[in-house]
Amino acid sequence: MESILTAFPKILDQLEINPDAREAFVFAAWPRAVGEGLSEHTMPVALNGTRLRVAVANLMWQRHLETMAAEILAKVNASLGRSSPVSFIEFFIDEKIAATNRREPKSEAPADQIKLSRLDPDITDAAAVIENEELRKAFLLAAESCLERNEHLQKTA
Repeated sequence: MESILTAFPKILDQLEINPDAREAFVFAAWPRAVGEGLSEHTMPVALNGTRLRVAVANLMWQRHLETMAAEILAKVNASLGRSSPVSFIEFFIDEKIAATNRREPKSEAPADQIKLSRLDPDITDAAAVIENEELRKAFLLAAESCLERNEHLQKTA
């Protein structure tokens, strides 16, 4: 997985990616940037332009992460290379959303089980350019996960 994440900057720098795909890359980079401990108490929710919105469990986590925002921002952008899409991180309190990262990790779906029909054609076109099969699969899984998260958020809103 580490080798896949290190390829993100190269892909982002070479492709003109639509906002949904860029958001998927940012969300995939989040756990690596903040680490497993913080990742369990946070959930990136939206990338609006260059503003990343992240749900946190409570006021304590919000204040703590706001003091670390510059460091987290640097790590997220370092993971994404020259085309760093994040200029600001907004932490907001939503216990239900933040708790979704504490559930048991689901097993990784085989590449042939990815529901490509659900994905935007721009995303599947971007994935087709990725020659490395493992990296292409990770990209599509991140996009599918982003779509599932958005559907979940719409249901709970």
